[in-house]
Amino acid sequence: MNRKEKWQQQRKAANFKLSLIMILLIIIVLAPLSYFVLTGLNKTQEPKKEVATVSKQETKGSTQSSSKSQATEQTTNSKIDTSKWISVQEEAWVPTLMYHHITPEITDSNCLAPEDFELQLDALKKADYTTVSPEEVYLILTENKKPIQKVVCLTFDDGFDDFYKNAYPLLKKYNMKATSFVVTSFLNKISYLTDQQVLEMKKSGLVSFQSHTVSHQSMESLSAQDQLEQLQASKKHLDDLLQQDTLAICYPSGKFADNTAELATQAGYKLGFTTQPGFAAKSDGLLTLSRIRISSNMTGNEVLNTLKAAANH
Repeated sequence: MNRKEKWQQQRKAANFKLSLIMILLIIIVLAPLSYFVLTGLNKTQEPKKEVATVSKQETKGSTQSSSKSQATEQTTNSKIDTSKWISVQEEAWVPTLMYHHITPEITDSNCLAPEDFELQLDALKKADYTTVSPEEVYLILTENKKPIQKVVCLTFDDGFDDFYKNAYPLLKKYNMKATSFVVTSFLNKISYLTDQQVLEMKKSGLVSFQSHTVSHQSMESLSAQDQLEQLQASKKHLDDLLQQDTLAICYPSGKFADNTAELATQAGYKLGFTTQPGFAAKSDGLLTLSRIRISSNMTGNEVLNTLKAAANH
């Protein structure tokens, strides 16, 4: 090999090495650049996906909120058929019976045996009494008209689970309505009603669930702010759970302060029940209505006689 050929061969080798170096340099430079370019493109696309996701969630939330609002409105605005009701010349009133425990274990005067409760329901039925809900009580007292039959409102305080076990089956048997005043913070605790039981009974159309405050504290011992919190929070709990506009409050132990009725109205209630003896009448104040306490061992006839005596008073 002459000198010229040897030089050409060395030049080709040098050019090859240079080409390899250039290729490596291009790879080293372009690889990170490609990464940043692709990453930048992904980042510009991701917000669009997030917006779409948020939009979907907002739409779902809006739909649920709308459905809940519509359900509440339907419950609130559900019309009661008053076409067969009659006008009352004098002030209309509603005898409202107050119960606590329906249980075979009689421990105090607030306990009534299931068999005695059935005798009372049977006596009321045979005496042509029809049971009314709080919504119907409100119409009777504010519009001064009522069903043709004699009316009575059955109320149960505190939300004990024996209402579900012992009273509810009898209400279904006699097709009679009742109102359960529940302490919302007691729900799902031992000896008290569960959410599932409440929903089941509400669905039957026989039981109305109304407020007995959040924690069963005496209204007369609380400040105005604390009273309002008890009233508002318990109402919201029941409104949300039952998709309704809770309209009645029963004051714990029947006690209330001078400003309680005003605060109950502010919280959105239309009716308030006490333990003052007598019939519920508008003249006593819609937020301070009277009731008739039912004690243990009262027979059906004794209940009827109590109703007659109170009516003649």
